[in-house]
Amino acid sequence: MTEASSVYDVLASGGACDQPIGNRCAATSPHPRRHFRDECANLMRVHFTRHLLVGEKEAVVGIISMRDVIQLMLDEKQWLIDELQIYIFRPLAPRRAL
Repeated sequence: MTEASSVYDVLASGGACDQPIGNRCAATSPHPRRHFRDECANLMRVHFTRHLLVGEKEAVVGIISMRDVIQLMLDEKQWLIDELQIYIFRPLAPRRAL
């Protein structure tokens, strides 16, 4: 499902935009499980879409966008950089005399 196809479907059917997004999606639309960033990125790449519905127990519980996935990746990289800087620049423990 793309943004354009959603808008087209609503306009073509003369429908209102107040329906839940889950009602507008085909059962064949890709639905990632919760908390799987890499799975989301892969589904977006394979299906050429920027948004995915997130499902849990046969119900739509949210939407994740490409921007969300990129932000998660950047946050993880920043956390790793911060941890490496702490490790590299931490004060060395004094050596004990033998």
